[in-house]
Amino acid sequence: MITAISGERLWTELKKIASGRFAGPVLTMMMQLGMAQHLGFPPNPDVAELGKVYERAEGMKPKAMTLIASLLRSLEEVFVLDKRLKVSTDDRKLCIFIITHREDDAMKKPDDDVRLSRALDLVLDTYCKEHQAHIVDRAKELLKYAGAEKALSIFEKSALPRFPLTGGVLLKCGVPKSKVMSRVYDDLRRMWIGSRYTMSEDELFSHIDEVKAKYVKT
Repeated sequence: MITAISGERLWTELKKIASGRFAGPVLTMMMQLGMAQHLGFPPNPDVAELGKVYERAEGMKPKAMTLIASLLRSLEEVFVLDKRLKVSTDDRKLCIFIITHREDDAMKKPDDDVRLSRALDLVLDTYCKEHQAHIVDRAKELLKYAGAEKALSIFEKSALPRFPLTGGVLLKCGVPKSKVMSRVYDDLRRMWIGSRYTMSEDELFSHIDEVKAKYVKT
């Protein structure tokens, strides 16, 4: 019985299926045969969405979790799946990332320039909170999910814009080394992202006192 098999073993086998040939049709058949709930999926997994994602992403070799995410409709369903299958931290975070951002307006538009810009924003707005390579990888999978092949190709070949300021500069400007620095740094980064990465170090420097005043009481 499937219910007697450990979640880790089930995840190992399911991951092989979801990253192999004919992954979409095989996963669809598994769901239609009533295996969903035994594997931690909801009773009515979104096989229609799986079919769409598989069709548009197949040529880009999506990761197993990218396809599996298409079967889930909410973050709650991700946590139920994880409770049964004990997926890796990276796989769980990838699934959460895709489900969180797949409905972004930019990702639903057929304009690859818009989708590329959104992927860059997601990476540059979050990379300092986690290892950059993981965020870049998730953004690539999101582009695959959306079928944005041209945007993916450009994204993979492009160097990420570099934020001009460092924590050292903020310290010299009297920003305390605490949560305040993180908030000031994040605000300045978002300002830079909003400029489409064109603000120079001097331009950002001129805003430090203004931003710092939001968090430091005088």
